[in-house]
Amino acid sequence: MADLRQVADDLLRRAGMAAAHVDTAGLSGVVPGLVLGERQSIRTACDELQAMFQFDVVTTGGVLTFRPRGQAAVLALVTDDLLADEDGVVVTLRRTPDAELPEELNLVHLDPAADYQPSVQTALRQSAPPTLRKTLRTGMVLSPDRAKQQADTLLAAVWAERVTVRFRVLPQYLALEPGDVVTLAHGGRVWTLRLLTTLFRDGVLEIEAVTTAASAYVQESRGAGGVSDRQVRAAGATTLLLLDLPLSEGGEDAAACFIAVGKVRGDTSWQYATLYQALDAEDFAPRQVLTLEAVTGTAQTVLPASGPMAFWDDASRVTVFLADGFLYAATDSAVLNGSNTALIGDEIIQFATATLIAPATYELSRLLRGRRGTEWAMGSHAAGERFVLLGPEVLRSPVTLDTLGIAQTFKAVSSGALVEDAPAVSFTPRGISLKPFAPVHVRGSRDASGNIAVSWVRRTRTGGSWTDGSDVPLAEESERYEIEILNGGTVMRTLTSVAPAVSYSADEQTTDFGTPQSSVSVRIYQFSAVVGRGFAAAAAV
Repeated sequence: MADLRQVADDLLRRAGMAAAHVDTAGLSGVVPGLVLGERQSIRTACDELQAMFQFDVVTTGGVLTFRPRGQAAVLALVTDDLLADEDGVVVTLRRTPDAELPEELNLVHLDPAADYQPSVQTALRQSAPPTLRKTLRTGMVLSPDRAKQQADTLLAAVWAERVTVRFRVLPQYLALEPGDVVTLAHGGRVWTLRLLTTLFRDGVLEIEAVTTAASAYVQESRGAGGVSDRQVRAAGATTLLLLDLPLSEGGEDAAACFIAVGKVRGDTSWQYATLYQALDAEDFAPRQVLTLEAVTGTAQTVLPASGPMAFWDDASRVTVFLADGFLYAATDSAVLNGSNTALIGDEIIQFATATLIAPATYELSRLLRGRRGTEWAMGSHAAGERFVLLGPEVLRSPVTLDTLGIAQTFKAVSSGALVEDAPAVSFTPRGISLKPFAPVHVRGSRDASGNIAVSWVRRTRTGGSWTDGSDVPLAEESERYEIEILNGGTVMRTLTSVAPAVSYSADEQTTDFGTPQSSVSVRIYQFSAVVGRGFAAAAAV
């Protein structure tokens, strides 16, 4: 057991922050215990503390300052203090619809009175059956009373801060900082606001804030239920999936694998699992606690080996059976913004329509195929292959370069189970996240002498959003390509280039084939200095 301030200071010290650059004096409260995964980052641990204890972190005079929420207002603003924007608007309000806010919040925590088994405390906003539920899991050790108070605080804060307010004030208020609480009297109303951002631009201080209420952070409720003292739980079965995937859009550019765990539908005994890695033939060491189960299953039908990639595929369909969880339809706009992304076999797809056709069985349609450069996997589908919904439950785990291509063994051990009873899963990381995508738009032309000019357009693994006036990032140490000239399955010649074009001369064609060719087959690879060739673009030119 330690003070919240002590825990925050310790985490920041581990992150290399000097004491002179940190101010945690404003924090109060007690942390009975906190379980940190072996590979959990300091940032993740601090985020968990911030979520549980509701404080802001701002930079003040070069010092990282921790400020608890629920404080009294430091300033009272009125209409005369506000400046209209270029459209003449003084105050902009955006309210989150009530239907999008949870009416029930379940907080899963570790209960010291129950042998540190996971326990659940529930906060309800009203007595009627809730229409939207939310579950939060934490590695924090909390008593039932403290967990119930925390759940009530988190739910109350969500509702108290459902209105976002934007306005502009004179430079005399430059001392205002994120985390400050102010009141704003305007239009016959008075809001209490917690500042999220302050930006001084063109002589004006632009502020974004949310409504708040100090009462949300003062809860005196008592916990009930949860895991009873010394209760023995049956160990739920855990399915472990280790995935070698391309980077997610905007993901960190480094070697990584992705971890997903699933459970059997209807298994209420599953609480969490611990990932173990083999040290040798007999010994395993714990690596990470996994508290969120992913939506996993198997494909019951086979996706076509080809289909459109640059636009919607309304012809293809695939049926998937889920081990647990649910699937939902999404609007085209939501899909284009990242929703409903899934792995089937080795291909990443997105789907707009999910139709329940039998218990736990969905037909997916209106697809986007070969996402994140996985068009190379479109021809490898088979019935019974894996299905994983790539949501936040799928965790990214760093991989060191010296382990690429080396088989490793892992186990996902359910809470309450024995390591020796869990099935072993072999995984060989191939560095897919570092492999360059296949080039596109391969074209060829011939001059009067029979020389063939081949050109293409490169792609990028990172930051590939559409931009005007600039190309996408290279994402590699240098631009380099290898081009194979094929005769059936035989490589006749390998050309290299440092630009997205290459020449295959008539003399080279004669050497390779005996005469200049009317058409040649090529495979084009962008080259990575770390993992070598990327995925191939095949074409006849």
